[in-house]
Amino acid sequence: MRAGGNDWVGGPGTHVMVVGGGPAGCTAARRLALGGCEVTLFERRPGWDKPCGGGIPQAYVDLYDIPPGLIERHTRELVFHAPSGREAHCPLGEGTYLAMVHRRVFDAYLRSRATEAGVSLVTGHVTEARVSRTGVEVVVDTGGTRCLYSGDAVIGADGVNSTVAGLIDGPMPPYLVTGQYRIGRTGREPADYDAAVHIFYMPELSSSAYGWVFPRREHFDLGVATRPEDAAALWHSLDRARAGLPPGVGDGPLLGRLAWRIPSRPRARLVADRVLLVGDAAGLVAPLTGEGIAYAMRSGDLAAETVLEDPSDLGVGHLERYHRRWKKGHRMSWGIMRRLESAFRASQWRREAMVDFFADPYVRRFVVSAYATRQIPHQRELFYGRTAAVALSCLARHFFRR
Repeated sequence: MRAGGNDWVGGPGTHVMVVGGGPAGCTAARRLALGGCEVTLFERRPGWDKPCGGGIPQAYVDLYDIPPGLIERHTRELVFHAPSGREAHCPLGEGTYLAMVHRRVFDAYLRSRATEAGVSLVTGHVTEARVSRTGVEVVVDTGGTRCLYSGDAVIGADGVNSTVAGLIDGPMPPYLVTGQYRIGRTGREPADYDAAVHIFYMPELSSSAYGWVFPRREHFDLGVATRPEDAAALWHSLDRARAGLPPGVGDGPLLGRLAWRIPSRPRARLVADRVLLVGDAAGLVAPLTGEGIAYAMRSGDLAAETVLEDPSDLGVGHLERYHRRWKKGHRMSWGIMRRLESAFRASQWRREAMVDFFADPYVRRFVVSAYATRQIPHQRELFYGRTAAVALSCLARHFFRR
């Protein structure tokens, strides 16, 4: 629409197209619809199971009213495995948990909740997107038929290979290649594998890689994330990881395997005129931990909030508020996680030091606080200083043991 000399105008009936029906896209679409916008949500593969740990911190379960029936396991401990086989246990504390969800079921629920709020859902692959001074157009392949949709703005929630991101200048962010085995339950699972998330750093993997085992109601998800240049060895690494799991877990039936890519850094720019990027499309996966679901939902929420503040202004100047808010809320915590990632993942001896880092009582208190409240402790400067001191102490100790 065009009015009053302003080329980037929406209005009370602003039509926002959201590309991607995962946690980020559904959260943005639902909030926009509840705020009075006309919303069309495009989802390419409604039944797809994305390779994903599926963990959501308790604080975000509460924030987004995730029904208890969707939570397949309440895990109450993080266990870190060093290359040498040592373990560090990080209990989350009484009443604090990391929720495990099945992505296919969880995403379907989010889409259903969005449509109940008034969102129009279209099944199809957005193959092209273009923006003009009067609006945005997307070309959608609905299974042999190509359709053209137009609106006032578009939110790209279409993952690491985002089509919408092509509307914003800048390179594709770096990424990791992930592979995942779905291993059926045997009834002989050790208790600590049924109520904990296990994160391990295998000596045969590159220094940037890590693995995980997440429990589900009827299976375990065993995954590995590594650099693209090591992707050829991905399935071999998974086989090695599976062989190293305890009886009752690793010897369960193999129910399936999946592979995908996840971003390892945020994009430099998240907005342009009429365009916003959220979730994996924006590269918003937490450094060090690889968590993505909670941050995807939060980014979708902030993007919708920014549009709703002034739907009559869809220019980059206004939409940039979304990026500023994201950075304000995550710059400090993600900054320290990125520094820790750089410090600890450069070699195997540094990974040994990282396991000691997570075993430190002060660090454990921070993890519990973050999972329970989404907040880092008060007196941030003191917190960051103490965290850095613990990290340096662990690194120095293992440096001299090499």
